[in-house]
Amino acid sequence: MRCRTKWPEAASSGMGHPAETLRSGHVELRRWRMSDLDPLRRAIEESLDHLKLWMPWAAVQERQRTAAYLERSEREWEAGESYGYAIITEGAVIGACGLMRRIGPGGLDIGYWLHPAWTGRGLVTLAVEALVRQGLGAAANSAHLGVFWRA
Repeated sequence: MRCRTKWPEAASSGMGHPAETLRSGHVELRRWRMSDLDPLRRAIEESLDHLKLWMPWAAVQERQRTAAYLERSEREWEAGESYGYAIITEGAVIGACGLMRRIGPGGLDIGYWLHPAWTGRGLVTLAVEALVRQGLGAAANSAHLGVFWRA
């Protein structure tokens, strides 16, 4: 899914960032940290058949690659390039989502994946709601939002 919104100038220059923790219903989105390595690995490994259909990066999975992803997430957050979150419910990491600057100047793209055992419960809807609320709130009244399904 793609969701486009305008981000304020301060954020696009790296001076502003979204909140590190977002909540919507019984879903918590928390900025990735290195201590998430094992829970993230577990969620990916248990989701590989599901992920390989949509996510090219899932074809080759190694602990080192997951650690590199978490390190890159930290750098990209600080640089204002993307804002990656763990999707957490019932205390477990069950997927990932984020706001990414890959659709052009001032725009944000929402990407996500969810462990297949947790699908069909409205959890991605809650996660995306939190991301959209964060993105639109930061952009105040100057936001434009477009939603596109990419399969």
